[in-house]
Amino acid sequence: MRLNELTTFAFQFQVHTPPYDNKTLRQALATGIDRQAYINQVRNGIGKVALSWIPPGMPGYNANLGTDYAFNVTKAKQLLATALTQLNLSDASKLKLRFQYNNAGLNPQLAQFLQAQMSTNLGINLTLEPMEAKAFSAMVNANQETWAFFGWGADYPDPDDWLPQLFGTGAGNNHTTYSNPDFDALSAKALVELDNTKRLQYWDQAQTMVMADCPIVCVFYRERFFCLKPWVQGFTYTAMDGQISGDRFFELISIDHSKTVAPSTLSTSST
Repeated sequence: MRLNELTTFAFQFQVHTPPYDNKTLRQALATGIDRQAYINQVRNGIGKVALSWIPPGMPGYNANLGTDYAFNVTKAKQLLATALTQLNLSDASKLKLRFQYNNAGLNPQLAQFLQAQMSTNLGINLTLEPMEAKAFSAMVNANQETWAFFGWGADYPDPDDWLPQLFGTGAGNNHTTYSNPDFDALSAKALVELDNTKRLQYWDQAQTMVMADCPIVCVFYRERFFCLKPWVQGFTYTAMDGQISGDRFFELISIDHSKTVAPSTLSTSST
């Protein structure tokens, strides 16, 4: 079975570190990445392209949000040309871009893919900086990364868990150091609003602000595969399951013995 998780992976920029403090450059980089190619080539087709932060299947998901960053080389080059003018640089080769990552799992393949995308699509030379896991985590927690990769999974299925603590000014998980007073004001209103319709409207406006400012580049929504035997009854999967699919409702599971396979008859011989 193939099921969605409430988990989004994205690139994050340190928005107060040049040249990542240039929003047009961030938008150019976001538009110049072929997310579907990454899913196909690195993740063997597992995952769905993400253009916005809040994942599908959760209140606050907006399918129309982030479409400005869909892969488009022509548009990305136009944005890059504007950014280079703003940065007083003659061409893309003058950009000094660095990408830090935990040198484990699929991260090296991700980094190499990103490096190739920047070179092929935008003519940018991206320097890769592999790091040991603890050193990488310490750097991100100290807000010292310039361009890195991260993921977020729902603690509970609501925008409350996805926006203020990652994008609020000075929030503990805000490692981009993004700050927008209008976002902070909307978050404050949403957190105390009792009318759910209004509350979700506030969060939608807040997420729209974040996507427009582009402190992150959403890449993919994670999926999960598992096999289910036909005799397992009452299995209930949720997008917030832990390490084991269906682990939130184990008490509902039963075995239909009429559908089980009889064990093979074993024969023995003596010599």
